[in-house]
Amino acid sequence: MQIREATKDDEPKIKELIEKLHAFEMPMEELYASRPDTAERNMRFFKRMIKNDNGTIFVAEVDNQIVGYAVCWIAKRPPYLYKVDRIGYISDVFVEEQYRRRGIGSALLGKILEWFKNKNIKYVELSVLVKNEKAIKFYEKHGFKVYSLNLRKVMNNGKNKNKGN
Repeated sequence: MQIREATKDDEPKIKELIEKLHAFEMPMEELYASRPDTAERNMRFFKRMIKNDNGTIFVAEVDNQIVGYAVCWIAKRPPYLYKVDRIGYISDVFVEEQYRRRGIGSALLGKILEWFKNKNIKYVELSVLVKNEKAIKFYEKHGFKVYSLNLRKVMNNGKNKNKGN
């Protein structure tokens, strides 16, 4: 297994993995939409977030095939609200199903944490869907702790549910 920074040549495979991650998470998030350009749009978003050495994408290879990827960047925080103005943010860590439980996810996460350490980042955050219990256990195993919760209320607003509103 090898973990390395992604290159432009890796984009098609990363997009394929983005689609697999999205399909995996769709049953856990009722607001996710399935669109043919989801992976392309995600890739453009990632590129914006990591430009100017502000972030990176790592890939995991087994037998010269990409089997996983991870995306991270440095996020800014308003200094008038926070004691630190920069934190690390992990967007995605994904390994193809048949390659899981081999330490690849841990290796990707370790590479991200090393990258943040080299950038003098003290705090690293990520978001995980509450229904993704395996991911929560994975991150907790690596020292992440819950520090915030997002809550959602579905509003009816008096609209007819049968009309798709």
